[in-house]
Parts: sequence; C-alpha cells; structure tokens
Amino acid sequence: MHSTGDSDIPSWQFYQDAAEEPVPLYRAEPAKSARARCAAKGAAVRHESEFIEKDSIRVGHIDMEAGTYTRWSHLECWRVPFKVWLRLLDIDRDDHGQVERALLSMNEVLLCGLDELSPSDLRLVTEHCKNMENWAKQSSEKLKEKTGGHRCICIC
Repeated sequence: MHSTGDSDIPSWQFYQDAAEEPVPLYRAEPAKSARARCAAKGAAVRHESEFIEKDSIRVGHIDMEAGTYTRWSHLECWRVPFKVWLRLLDIDRDDHGQVERALLSMNEVLLCGLDELSPSDLRLVTEHCKNMENWAKQSSEKLKEKTGGHRCICIC
C-alpha cells in the first residue's frame, strides 16, 4: 500500500483483483424496513431478533442473476469477507482513521454504500471490520501466496 498525504491508496493488485467483479459484491446500508430477516447461520449469528431493525446497519451480497443485493445480515452477524479483510492486513488496524480510509477506498469497487452512511454508522462498520474475530475464514491458495504461507491470521 502506498500513502499520499492523508489518503491511503491500495496496491495495484487490489484493484486488479477487484476488477474481476463487474459490480461491488457487498453493500452496507441502513435497513429500509424491519421486514428483512438476517441471513447469518451457525456461529455467525449474534443477533437477538432474526429481523433486521429499521435504520440499523445491514450488509448484503449481490445476486448476480437478479442484479440486486440480497442475503442481508445484521452488521454484527456479518462475516467480513476475505477480499475485504485482506486489504486491512497492510495497515495499522488500531488506527481507526486508517481503517476507515481503507474501507472507503473499496467503496464502489468491492463494498458499496459506505460513502452514503452517516459518520456514526460508518464508525460502526469500521469497528466491526477492524475486529479479526468478525473475519470470515479463508484457506485458499491465494491467501497462502499473500501471507507467505502463514495461516495464523485465519479465524478457525
């Protein structure tokens, strides 16, 4: 990662990998109603109610066939995907501003809707993404390449 002034610019590899996706895979937004059910399963479930409360932050995944975001989950139930947390490995995750800038650099590339969130909602998303306990497990060959074969960063 390169740094210019106060903006952090991801490496060319991040953009090359993200360009493989025609639209951002994930979307974060305030829930528009209280009708959506959280799609989280198993150990990812951290909610009290299966319904996502109106105006609380939800994160969805693109359905390529329908062209819409679906499979919404509460922010606290969302497992931060490999392609998102991989970008956070190169920065100081204790520095809230750095993590926020890294997430915003992914806006409209991999994770959209971040620039539409209120500052307090963006802070919630940033705090969630900083916490490695919220990261999805990844054990691909690509991860081994990126981390030099070390698998200790994975949440097993």
